[in-house]
Amino acid sequence: MTVAMLAFPWVTSYFWVIVLQLLMGTCSAMQKMGERLLLADGSQPGARGPVIANYQFWTSIASGFAVIIGGYLIDWLTINALFYASALLYAISSWAVWRHRTG
Repeated sequence: MTVAMLAFPWVTSYFWVIVLQLLMGTCSAMQKMGERLLLADGSQPGARGPVIANYQFWTSIASGFAVIIGGYLIDWLTINALFYASALLYAISSWAVWRHRTG
């Protein structure tokens, strides 16, 4: 996903937008499954409901703020800054999950 976000500002044709959207959709589907697997692994069977509900609630809240922050980034900078900031967040998240799983 980081690579797709870094590539978006350099796209010059509609074809490549579609290709990157397909790549991002595939990565997003794998990310969502991975998130749920991490939640399931980190909780006890029979007590996963509150953990998953808490995760869903805070994910929704964070998504709302992400839209607001993204709007400000686009207003003050350029849309390219939004893609670069997203790439950085994806890279940090990947590293954190990798470190958690191996450490």
